[in-house]
Amino acid sequence: MKSFITISIILVVCLISVSNPVKGMVTFNKPAELLSDSLPYLGQTRPDTIPLRFGPQYLISDGTWGWHGSPKFSPDGKEMFFVKYYFNLSSGNAKMYVMKDVNGVWTLPVQPGFASDSIDNSPVYSPNGNKLYFSSYRSGSMKYYFVTRDGSGWSQPQLLNMAYQSIPGSLGWDFAMTMDSTIYFSVYTATNATDIYRSSLVNGQYSTFERLPSEINTSFSEVSPYIEPEEKYIIFGSNRPGSYGLHDVYISFKKTDGSWTPAQNMGNRINGLSEDSFPWVTPDGKYMFFNSAKAGDYSYNAYWVDSKVIDRFKPVGINKLEEEIPSGYRLFQNYPNPFNPSTKIKFQLSAANFVKLSVFDMLGRELTTLVNESLKPGIYEVDWNASRYTSGTYFYRLETDGFNETRQMLLLK
Repeated sequence: MKSFITISIILVVCLISVSNPVKGMVTFNKPAELLSDSLPYLGQTRPDTIPLRFGPQYLISDGTWGWHGSPKFSPDGKEMFFVKYYFNLSSGNAKMYVMKDVNGVWTLPVQPGFASDSIDNSPVYSPNGNKLYFSSYRSGSMKYYFVTRDGSGWSQPQLLNMAYQSIPGSLGWDFAMTMDSTIYFSVYTATNATDIYRSSLVNGQYSTFERLPSEINTSFSEVSPYIEPEEKYIIFGSNRPGSYGLHDVYISFKKTDGSWTPAQNMGNRINGLSEDSFPWVTPDGKYMFFNSAKAGDYSYNAYWVDSKVIDRFKPVGINKLEEEIPSGYRLFQNYPNPFNPSTKIKFQLSAANFVKLSVFDMLGRELTTLVNESLKPGIYEVDWNASRYTSGTYFYRLETDGFNETRQMLLLK
């Protein structure tokens, strides 16, 4: 009996030791069979257009910590960095971890050798995976750093060459990078709350800072940006009016002239009554991750969804049918109607105006925005592909300054 008690005490001590977030140590105790998660994506069930909570049980928040940012996979899919935010620490709450695929088996999460006792956050891979950028408070203020692959590990951190003293406010924790190393990041100012900025690398330095336009930034907070590597679109969190919860995930697309479409809320499949933020698209472009606290969550967890959800918000090509200025405003009946799966919607403008053309379901929920921009006078036609929607009655509405009309259409599959 005495030997059994002694062994039990040793086991308890071991369990306590691995529960503390100490650099290089595992932060959970799970049976080995749970660790045989084969590639890709830790062997998790792939989502469709309904978000799924990501990760085996040992990566699900237990209430003492929550995810702080989406998991970041290396371009080859064999490495994953992520950040836990511990609620019971007096400082340095955000801790970075790494997992690797070794011969088809994922290693346990450990803190990388370059981790500090302070905040380390927002790991971002370079396109070839040979550099890892991250934010850190290790110098006493938030700055951006990078490490380079060194054999089987990483080099010591180097400070990113950014004119920190010229940044027009407090530098945010989260950022993203394009193929040409342009950085999109958040900045807090007393005037504009938190906004998203961009900075291009010129002669080896980030020295100029451009606040993104009103199509993206508002007087409320815009945070945690993800930029598509070729700058085709940006996804971010915002608490602007019209949001479902604390922050919602929004998306904006870059037009051919360099301007941006007005940001759209990504809808109630993504966003809920709690916090929804930290969007990130995987290097292969197949999945979008984000953080959320949904039913059954003790705290914020990572969720993922098929990137097809992004297609719903892409600007639709607008065909101008006639240059002649019509005599008034009009929204025509779609054709064909009923339709399966595509239909055409025509409208006319007698004067230049800002136009919004949206599609709604029977409950009045906005499903997609087909047009959201200023147009010259003329007759226009827009295609809507409803292949992802079920049979039923839908509505489409044209809104301009001084004109508003809604019509009904029927999808039959």
